[in-house]
Amino acid sequence: MVKKKKILMYLLLGLGGILLFQYNSIEKLKKGYKFEKDKIIEDKTLVIIDVIKHIREEALTKAEKHRGEIKESILAKYEDDKDGLEKELEKVKKHPYNSPIIDSVAESIEGESLNGIRGNARDNNDLVVWLSKFIIGDFSFNCAIDTDSEEREPRDFSKELDVHYSYNLAEQAYQDIIRLGKTYTMWHYLYIDDELPWAEDIRRSDDTSLVFIKNLLLEYEADLGILKGIEFLSVARIDNTRDILGEDIVTPNGNYNINNNHIHVAQGFNLIDQLSLNKYKNFMLRLQIKNERLDNLENVYIMEKMTKELQLGITIILFIMIFLYIEHKKENDKEE
Repeated sequence: MVKKKKILMYLLLGLGGILLFQYNSIEKLKKGYKFEKDKIIEDKTLVIIDVIKHIREEALTKAEKHRGEIKESILAKYEDDKDGLEKELEKVKKHPYNSPIIDSVAESIEGESLNGIRGNARDNNDLVVWLSKFIIGDFSFNCAIDTDSEEREPRDFSKELDVHYSYNLAEQAYQDIIRLGKTYTMWHYLYIDDELPWAEDIRRSDDTSLVFIKNLLLEYEADLGILKGIEFLSVARIDNTRDILGEDIVTPNGNYNINNNHIHVAQGFNLIDQLSLNKYKNFMLRLQIKNERLDNLENVYIMEKMTKELQLGITIILFIMIFLYIEHKKENDKEE
C-alpha cells in the first residue's frame, strides 16, 4: 500500500511538471504569435507608407504643373504692369470674384483631379489654390460655402478650421502651407464614426507628418480604414521665398510679411480612392499578400492554442483526480 502511494505521489509530481511545461508552451506560443504578427503588421505598414510617398510625389508633379500654368497665365495678363497686378491681388483678397487672376486659377484647375478620380471622391483628390491665407481656387462640393451672390466674402481658411473633423490637423496643415512653406502635409476633413478605435487619436493630433500615420498603423494593425478620411496634400508655390510680385516672404531681418501675395497650389489625394485604381494593383497585391499571411498565422495559432489548451485541460483533470484519490486514501487510512 505504501509503495502504491509513493507511485501515485511520483505520478502527481510528474503531472505537475507536465502542467508547468504545457503552461510555458502556451505562453511561448502566444509570444511567438505576437512577434510574427507584429512583424507582418510592420511590413504591411511599410508598404502603405511606401505607396503614400509614391503617390504624393505624383501629386507634387501635378501641383507643379498647375503652378506653372497659373503663374504663366497671370503674368501674361499683366506683363510688366506690376502696379496693376498688385491692385488686382488686393481686390481678390477683398472680393475674389470676376477677376482675371481667379480666371487664371479656374482655367487651370477646374475639373482636375489626381489620376482622373471622378464622382464624389473627386473632392478629396482635387486641387486647392491659396493667395496668402485666402482660398482662391477650390471646386470641391463637400466644403463649398453657402453664400448669397451679393454677399460673398473671401475664403479665409483660418476661419474654416471648425468644419474639419480634426481641427488640430487642419490648423497645423494651414500653418504648414501658409507659414512654414512645407511641401507635404495633410488634414482630416471628412467625418468618421467616433466609435472607431483610432478616431480620438486623429481628432486630437496636430502631427501632419508620416510618422504619425506610421504610428497609427502600427498601433491598429495597419488597418486601411485609418486613412479613409485623410487627405494628403502636396504643395507647389510660385516661388519658395518670394511672392508673385517678387517680394520676400520673410524679410532679411527675419520678419514674416503678413501682407504677402504668395500663391500656393496644393494637389490633394485620398489613399483609399487612389488604391481603387488599376494603376496601383501591384501595391494592393502586396497588401493582399500581407493580409493573407496574417490570416494564415492567426488560423495556425488558433489551432495550436486550442490543441495545447485541450492537452493542458486533460492534464489538469488527471492531476485533480489523482490528488483527490490520494486525499481519499489518506482519510480511509486514518479511519482504519
